[in-house]
Formats: sequence, C-alpha cells, structure tokens
Amino acid sequence: MLLMATSFIGFFILMPLATFLHELGHAALPLLMDKPVKIVMGNANFVWRFSLRNLEVKSSIFPFYKGHCYWENVDSIWLQVMILSAGPLTSLASAVALYWLMNHGPSSEIFDYGIRFCFWFCLIQFFMTAIPWQYPSFFPGYTAQSSDGYQIFRLLHGA
Repeated sequence: MLLMATSFIGFFILMPLATFLHELGHAALPLLMDKPVKIVMGNANFVWRFSLRNLEVKSSIFPFYKGHCYWENVDSIWLQVMILSAGPLTSLASAVALYWLMNHGPSSEIFDYGIRFCFWFCLIQFFMTAIPWQYPSFFPGYTAQSSDGYQIFRLLHGA
C-alpha cells in the first residue's frame, strides 16, 4: 500500500511539479524582460488555467512529464540560447538541491521516497533536455520534437 501511495505522489504530483519548474526556468528571462509567456502542461483537454501579469499557464488534469514554454519577440540569438538553457539548468539546480536534501533533510519513508524520486527525475530531465537530439517515438507527446540542447545547437550553427 505504501508503494502505491508513494508512486501516486511521484507520478501525479512530483513529476508535474518538476516539469513546471523546468518550464518556469525557460519563462524567467522573458518575464523579466516583460514579454508574454505561455506554459502548457499536458496534452489537451485543459482543466485549469491561470494568468499572472505576462504569464499564462494551462494544464490538463494529468500532465505527468509533458510541458512546453512559449515566448514571443526575442530577436537575439544569445537571448534565445539563454532562455533555452535555463530549463535544463533549472532541472540540474533542482537535482543538486534535492541531493543536498537527501543527505541533510528530515527523514521518513515517504519523504525519502519523494525526494529520491524527484532527484532522479530532475537529473534525467536535465540530461534528456540538455543533450542535442530529437525525441524518438517512444517519448509520447514529444515524438520528433527537438530537445532544448538541439534547439540551441541549431541556433548556434544557423540551421
């Protein structure tokens, strides 16, 4: 029963939260520049949405690991590179903070599971988004899309 409860927490709460933080990493610089930003969590059938100044967020009921951040009016290649880099760097910073928490935070079975689950998810998310590649067909919702790293590679090489 404990495994089922902690798995539910991991997949339905922690994964979407870590993905939202990754997308907020992308959104931070455009928002600081007073540009409109949209974060979309999940696939479709959005059940909730909210807006805060230039930030609009929409989410389906179970977004799991699927998230996208859209921004407009950024003409500089270097600004685009910084925005694209910010998502993976946010995931890496989250993994580092969670690693510290694993070793210095309070301890309970559910807390330990949650922290470890989120740590590994953030670390994997960092590598999966930072490595320049196109997502294969076994990545539902991301098939044939470019990772943040690949988008940066294309920007820097003029493709």
